[in-house]
Amino acid sequence: MAELNTFSCPVCRTHRLGKNTQSCSVCGFSYAFVQWFACEEDLNAWVKEVKNYKAKLLEQIGKSYAQNPVLSLGERAVACVLKKKQFLIITDGTEPKIYHDVAQIAFGGQHCLLLYHDGHVESIQISDGNYGQYDVENWENIVFVATGDNCSYGVDKSGKIQVSGLTTIPQNEVQGLVNVKEVADAKTFLAVLGQDRKLSLIFSNGKAALSDRLFRKAEECQNITFTSIAAGENCVAALDEKGRVHCFCMREDDSRRIAELWENIVAVAVDSRYVVGLTDKGKLQLAGEKTIMDAGRADVISWNDIISISCSKAGIGAISLDGSFLLAGNLIKGDDL
Repeated sequence: MAELNTFSCPVCRTHRLGKNTQSCSVCGFSYAFVQWFACEEDLNAWVKEVKNYKAKLLEQIGKSYAQNPVLSLGERAVACVLKKKQFLIITDGTEPKIYHDVAQIAFGGQHCLLLYHDGHVESIQISDGNYGQYDVENWENIVFVATGDNCSYGVDKSGKIQVSGLTTIPQNEVQGLVNVKEVADAKTFLAVLGQDRKLSLIFSNGKAALSDRLFRKAEECQNITFTSIAAGENCVAALDEKGRVHCFCMREDDSRRIAELWENIVAVAVDSRYVVGLTDKGKLQLAGEKTIMDAGRADVISWNDIISISCSKAGIGAISLDGSFLLAGNLIKGDDL
């Protein structure tokens, strides 16, 4: 006979508090009304029930956090949700700090943008260098923020873009865009997700020969509805409503394009070497080329029960169902957080 673990929930691993033996106070999983399993069949039934409940929970939470991320990585910083509307930010060489009433955080190469629920934006300096990326104090009614290495983007309720800092694309071209939902900066080009969930690409050199292939690919995707976009160096990954990934890479032989073979993806992130995909089963998929500078990033495919992912330039981070923070790559001078 096997004994039931009476100390923690078998799904989310939350410690059982008080005398409640009927259900988990966090994830809601119903406990069995036994302390011992009478036979192997009972144990197998219990294991199957736990597995099915966890699978449904991972899919539900994964899709929710894809729209409302609880983790964000920077080159020398990390931010995560502690409680509703509270973000904890840890930066290299400073004490951790909690920010309240924050809706979204985006890291750039030199700075961090905090979008508050009332629509105003704050830009925090992380390292030396001011190219105007901190000039966001007059932005109002912002609903989405994004960053480049030395620039800041804000999308307001009307779908127009505010820009500050040193941008690859001329600011007047970006500010002329309308009906925008999200933007993602891939250094050499900008990806724009419209309020109609259609994708467009903007290049600093227009429709140059180097960009023709990507323009054609974008045109071929005009009838596809996308749910989110993510960008890394010279690469944009766009997730469609069917859980498929579409990659837009400057190099035709970019191995990150392998991500287009994936299915059942609920969230994507991109760094300088990899496209990372979170499946509806809480597993990570990885597309890219492993190098001697990998720093353990290739091993993230072994992580389980993941609910949120994020990438910096050379780092991959994730939060698991039990609240654990996992990190691979180079972040905060390689220190293990």
